[in-house]
Amino acid sequence: MEKRKRQTEIEGKRQQLDEQILLLQHSKSKVLREKWLLQGIPAGTAEEEEARRRQSEEDEFRVKQLEDNIQRLEQEIQTLESEESQISAKEQIILEKLKETEKSFKDFQKGFSSTDGDAVNYISSQLPDLPILCSRTAEPSPGQDGTSRAAAVYAMEINVEKDKQTGETKILSTSTIGPE
Repeated sequence: MEKRKRQTEIEGKRQQLDEQILLLQHSKSKVLREKWLLQGIPAGTAEEEEARRRQSEEDEFRVKQLEDNIQRLEQEIQTLESEESQISAKEQIILEKLKETEKSFKDFQKGFSSTDGDAVNYISSQLPDLPILCSRTAEPSPGQDGTSRAAAVYAMEINVEKDKQTGETKILSTSTIGPE
């Protein structure tokens, strides 16, 4: 939006610049024509000479003002164009950051699935280590204190849906269930 605003300002300034250039050309040609016309006229009264001199000075002053306006407009256009290029550069940086974020998000999504893309394997890999339960056995093994080690049994119900078009597996819900 800011870039579009700058572009509109640049267009307006260029139109003003074109108008000022046309006025300058017109004023310069008018001054030259009047000087040429006055060369052939014999010297008149002092009042006529003074009026011609004042008119000539006014015309030259207008030409000078137009030249100054043209210079100012050209500088303003350059400033606006540099601001526009800075805005474009900022937009480019933002777009690159967005692309990086998009890439990192895709990597993040890929990280959730294991090498074969199976979401169930991911869930099972995220389960904490199960505690080891000790139970007394009737016959102690040699070299042990009469206990044997067995992993605790937990069950988990996982509802999974597979999209047949994309091949993507999605976990709908998970819940733990008692070992019985």
